[in-house]
Amino acid sequence: MTGAKFFSFCILLLLTALLPAQTLTLSVDKDRLQSEDLKAIMVSNQYGVLRYFAFAGQLPKDSSHTFQVRQRVGEALALTLVEQVEDQGYYSFENTTYIGLKDGAIVGSVNARAKAPNYRPFNVRVADVNGVEEFQLFGPLTRRPEYRVNRGILNISAKLEDDAGIFAVMRLPGENFLRHFTSPMTADNNFELSREGLGKTVYMGKIAMPYKTEWQGTVKGLKDGAEFHLFNSAQGQSVATDTIRYFLPGGVNFDSLTLFLSDINNKGIALYGTYKEALPARIDTFSFEPSFLRSESKSFTFAAGSDEGQHYAISYYYSLGQGRPLASWHLWGKMEGMDQVDFILPDIPEELYEIIPELAEIASPIAIDKNSFFCTQYCDDYDFSVRPALLETPKWRMRHGMVARRKLKELEE
Repeated sequence: MTGAKFFSFCILLLLTALLPAQTLTLSVDKDRLQSEDLKAIMVSNQYGVLRYFAFAGQLPKDSSHTFQVRQRVGEALALTLVEQVEDQGYYSFENTTYIGLKDGAIVGSVNARAKAPNYRPFNVRVADVNGVEEFQLFGPLTRRPEYRVNRGILNISAKLEDDAGIFAVMRLPGENFLRHFTSPMTADNNFELSREGLGKTVYMGKIAMPYKTEWQGTVKGLKDGAEFHLFNSAQGQSVATDTIRYFLPGGVNFDSLTLFLSDINNKGIALYGTYKEALPARIDTFSFEPSFLRSESKSFTFAAGSDEGQHYAISYYYSLGQGRPLASWHLWGKMEGMDQVDFILPDIPEELYEIIPELAEIASPIAIDKNSFFCTQYCDDYDFSVRPALLETPKWRMRHGMVARRKLKELEE
C-alpha cells in the first residue's frame, strides 16, 4: 500500500469511528440459551456486517445473556441465532434472524418442537336410550369412537388427547333435535348419566371464508383449561367449501373460542383468532404481493405496501443431499411504515464453519418464501422490535387475530 493510499485508509477509519453511535442493550432469554441446538449468537446490520459474535457454549445457562452493541446512524441491527439440528445422525442448521431491534429488546423462547401427543381412554354410559340415529364425537382421536346400545344403555368409548374435552353429539330415535354430552376429562374418565342428563340443545354455526377451498384446521371452545373441538377438518371428508360449519353445545359458556384455519397448499393463507363471546360470521384476507423486487442467495428486496400487513418473514431453504435434514434460515421483521424492505444475511465467522460446515450451503439456496402477517386485534400493544419472537408463537397469533399469507419460490440452481 502506497503512502497516499495508507493515509486515505486511515482517514476513512477515523471518519467511521467518529460517526455518531448509540449503545443498544440486547438480551437472549435463558430458555433459548439452554437449547443444546443453539451454537452462536450474532448481531449484524442490514448490510451483513457483524457487530457482535459469541459462541453459545461459552455463555452461562442459568440466566439471560445480556450484552451491548454499538449502533451507528442509519443502521438497523438484527440478532441471529445459529442452531444445529440433528436427525438420525445427520446434521443441518436452522438459523433465525430478528431484524430492526431496539434498545432493550429481548429474544424470548418460542414453542418447543411438537411432542408426540398422549391419549387417554374414556367411557360414557347413558341410561334410558333405545338407539342412536346420528352420532359424532369431536376432538383429536387415535381411532374411530365406539358406541352401541345394549339393554337400554348407550355405551360410548374412545381415546382423546389428554388436554381435550369430551364433546359428543347425537340424535336419538323419535327426536328431531340433537343432544350432546360435554365434559372435561376426569381422573378415572368414567361417566354415568341418564338420557335426561344429556344436553338438549346443539347450535349450528357457520363462518363465511374468503374463498372456496379445502380448509384445514380447528375451531375450539376453551373451558377451565380443556379444549373442546367444535370443528376439526381431520375428522371430516375433505371437500372444497367457502363456509366452515361448527357445533356449539347449548348450556356451555366457554371462557374463549379459538380458530386456526389454513389453505397453505393452495393460496398459502393461515387464519388465527381468539374470541370472548362469539365467533365471527365472516373472515377476510388482505392484499399480498408474493414477488420480490430482488431475491438473491444472501439478500432480498421487496416493496412494503401499506395494506399488506405489519410484519414479514423471509425463509431460505437449502438441500444438503438425499436423506439429510432440510437446512433453513428464517428472517423476521417489521414492515409497517416502510416503503421497501431490503436485507443482506450476516457474514459468518470462519470459526463457526468449523462447528457447522453445512453453513457453506447458504450460498446456494434451493427456495425462498415470503410471508406477510396482518394483525386484526389488540395490535397497538405489540412492538416487534422489543419482543420479536412473540410473532412466531401460535398463542400470540391467536390473541391478535393474525392473518398470514405465504408464497414459496423455487430458485434455479
